[in-house]
Parts: sequence; structure tokens; C-alpha cells
Amino acid sequence: MPEPDRTWAEQFTMQMTIQKAQADEIDKALADVRSHCVESGESAYEAFGEPKGYATTLAAELPTASSRPSVDFRRIGILLPLIWGPVLLQIPLWAPAGSNVPVSVGHVLLVAVVVPAWVVLTARWLRRLPRDPRTPNRAAFDEKGWRSMWLTLGLAAVGAAFWLAFDQVMFTTSRWGLIGLVCALLAIGLLLSRLLTVRPTS
Repeated sequence: MPEPDRTWAEQFTMQMTIQKAQADEIDKALADVRSHCVESGESAYEAFGEPKGYATTLAAELPTASSRPSVDFRRIGILLPLIWGPVLLQIPLWAPAGSNVPVSVGHVLLVAVVVPAWVVLTARWLRRLPRDPRTPNRAAFDEKGWRSMWLTLGLAAVGAAFWLAFDQVMFTTSRWGLIGLVCALLAIGLLLSRLLTVRPTS
């Protein structure tokens, strides 16, 4: 007797998660699908259709579901220090030898503008967003990730342009102090990822 195949179940589960369904709701829905397939002899595709579309329609009936994109502040809090760390590390790595390193206008623009812009955009848009229940079979914004890739490459190009074009030195700072700051940021980011990471919502 047929049961939902692995691919159908995986896509259904993923989309239910994206639509903000809770774990127990997903488990119950899968159990209902499995029960129907066993009793009717139909496959999940025959009985319920395309898994992502069905998950979108079903999740819209749940009280926990939402199709509205929102800023994920947990993601911002985790990503900012984790991205700032490696970016700041490039300053002493590329600086001339010596105890102090120059910090340019381009460095400051990269750290203060480009990195936060990238983090906020990824937290807001560049993740798998819920589908609209009114059009459940239509892919959500950037569901395949192409626009995410191009926007990331574009911001990386802007950051590199800032780094190279605005080379006027604003101040100098201790090389080891900067490396210590990098280590602290990475430690904060890793700690926040342990404290704030929950069941994926994207």
C-alpha cells in the first residue's frame, strides 16, 4: 500500500516549516497524508498534488501560519558579529608590518554601511519566504536563490570599491587590539548562535 514518497514528504515538510507551521502540526499533517495514502491506495501526488502548494494551502489554515515576510532580528544579531569579524581581520592582514595599522575611510564605510546592509537584507529578503496562500503554487520571492546571489555579489563589489577607492587614513589602531576585537566578535556571534538558534523558519 503506498505512502508518501520521501521526496514529497521532504518538500512538504520544508514548505510547512517555511510557512511557520509548528513541529507538531507538521507531524500531524504528515500522519494524515500517510493514513490517507494507505487507505485509498493513492500516491501523495495523486491525492494532494504538488507538495509545496498543498503545504502552503494547509498551513494557511493553522493559527501559527503567516505569509508576511518579517525582519528576523535573531538572524541579524547572529550574523553581524560573525561577518564583522572576518571583514575587520582583513585590515591588519593587508596592512604594512608594524604595531599599528591604518584604518581608511573605505574600511569604515565597508564595516559601517556595507556589512550591516547585507545582513539586514539577508535577514529581511534573502531567505526562503512563505508563499502566498492565495497563489500556493507560485514560488515565493527568490525561492531559488538567484537574486540573493546577485545581490550578495553586488554588495561585495561595492564593499571592494569602497575599500580601494577611499584609501584616506582616518586613524591608526593597535594591530593586536584589532585582532582581539575580531576574536571577541566571533566569540559573541558563536555564543548568540547557540543561544538564539531555534527551529529553522526560513
